[in-house]
Amino acid sequence: MLLAIIGKFINNEKESTPNSTYSNYDYNSLSKYVKLYAGGYTVEIDNIPGNDAAEAYALKDDGTATWMLIVNSGGQAKVTSKKEGSWNAYENRIEVSINGNTGLITESFERASDSKYFINRQTGRYLKPN
Repeated sequence: MLLAIIGKFINNEKESTPNSTYSNYDYNSLSKYVKLYAGGYTVEIDNIPGNDAAEAYALKDDGTATWMLIVNSGGQAKVTSKKEGSWNAYENRIEVSINGNTGLITESFERASDSKYFINRQTGRYLKPN
């Protein structure tokens, strides 16, 4: 249920205006793969069953990223935390940097072989396209 309504939030984030915090971001350094991989992703973790909360990324084609924690609150999805950052993509890798509560958090996700998913092999977290 929760994953079905996450797409609404991700689509809203993809359409929003880039955060002014990133107005000095060097958009010329973005790779050609950014437009290919831009979109909404949920974060899933190996061997952890889904519950009433989910993490999601909205990766925009201008290189800005939004991370969200979305919870199921009485059948309605509610964003309880939201952080901004940037991202870049390469042929088989996505790198996302988010300004978290304790500073910059950077994750690197590699394309899993024969899959549309990207996995962080150190943490077992993977990005599932919406």
